[in-house]
Amino acid sequence: MRNLCLPIVGIVGFICFEILLTSCHTIFLPALRVESCYFTDNFVAVTFSEAVSKQSLESGFSLTENESVLKGRLQVSGKTCRFYPEEGIQKHKEYILRLTTTVETAQGLSLAEDFIYNYSTKEKTLVFK
Repeated sequence: MRNLCLPIVGIVGFICFEILLTSCHTIFLPALRVESCYFTDNFVAVTFSEAVSKQSLESGFSLTENESVLKGRLQVSGKTCRFYPEEGIQKHKEYILRLTTTVETAQGLSLAEDFIYNYSTKEKTLVFK
């Protein structure tokens, strides 16, 4: 009977260790965060909590304008990246910036979840009653 208990204790210990890691993942494995995001007439800038890999950013970054994916140039410098759309940021348009969990640091730290940011250059109209 003693030999049968050892594997069970081992499995229980492994399960408890998994639960501990899952519960404390933010302590042991902190996630990469987006700290700020802003649009200008020429580019979109995103600042992360850590420097990111340009290669991972190229695969995990997209900017759409009225549901069409934009082409442009991506520049990474430390914790900040800038995306320069070929036609700039146009007036009277809806933009959606998406960063997927494939965006990561050189050490493999990635976003915990996809980051989505909606931005509009459409004029807001006031309705008076």
